[in-house]
Amino acid sequence: MLRVTVQITNLTGERFWGYESQLPPQVQIAVNINIVGLDLKSESTADAPFVFTVNYNPSVAQLSVKGRAQVFGEKRRGL
Repeated sequence: MLRVTVQITNLTGERFWGYESQLPPQVQIAVNINIVGLDLKSESTADAPFVFTVNYNPSVAQLSVKGRAQVFGEKRRGL
């Protein structure tokens, strides 16, 4: 069985579009996640820092989440 825990270390968000301004009729949303490292703690445990971003076009807002995922699993025996 595989278990993943996620810890958020930083969360930022900004709205660039005025509150009274009507949003554009069409907005493109780009979602990206980058694993910025992988640290194998043992045969069954790994730690992976990540950055998750959401960008909009036109530039309506921006969201960024930084954290780390910890993965715990059991070693498979004979298949």
